[in-house]
Amino acid sequence: MLPLYAEGAWDSGSSIFRTVERGALVNGVPEAMVQLRDANTVLREIGVTGHTLLKIDVEGAEYLVVPAIAALLAEVKPFLHLSFHPFNLVAGADDYVNTLTRIRRAMEIGEALAPYRFMYCRAQGRWVRIEWGDRMTYLREYLLRHKVVPRVRSRQYGFIDAIGFTDVKLPALDEPKPTTAGTRMTHGSVVRP
Repeated sequence: MLPLYAEGAWDSGSSIFRTVERGALVNGVPEAMVQLRDANTVLREIGVTGHTLLKIDVEGAEYLVVPAIAALLAEVKPFLHLSFHPFNLVAGADDYVNTLTRIRRAMEIGEALAPYRFMYCRAQGRWVRIEWGDRMTYLREYLLRHKVVPRVRSRQYGFIDAIGFTDVKLPALDEPKPTTAGTRMTHGSVVRP
C-alpha cells in the first residue's frame, strides 16, 4: 500500500510523490491508500501485444514504471502514449539537484524506449514524427534544452507533455504538413529555428 497525495489547488492530478514543484515546492495531502502491482505481471496478464495502445499517465511515476517494463516494451512494442511530469520529481529544495535528477530520469526513459523506431511529439499544435536517424538531433535539441512549463517555477529538461512511441510509421502523419515560423521540428526531423 502506498499513499496517493492530492496537490490541492495547484492541480487536479494526484501523485505518489508528496512534494512536487509548481509555483513553489508543494507538499500534498494524503487522500487515499492505493495498492500497487508489478507492471510486468499486470501487462502480461492482460495480454499486451504489438497491437495494444498503452497509455501511461501516472503523474511522475512514469520515471519508475517505464524502466521497470523496458524489457517487455522492447519485446512486444505496443503503441505507447506517455505523459511526462518531471516537475513531480523533487529531490529537495536545490534546483540544481532537482534538474540533475530530472535529466538522469529522462535519460533512463530514453534508454528504455530506444528500441522504438518512431517518436511522435506535439509541436505547434500538431504531431511531429521523429525518426530513428533523427534521435541524436532530438536528444540535443529537445531533451537537453530547457523548457518553460506554465505553473512551474523552474526550467524543465527532458521529456515534457505527451509523446507517442511506435515501431511502425503512422499513416496519418505521412503527408507533408505546412510549417510555421518558429517551428523547431518539421515533418520527420528536428531542426533549429
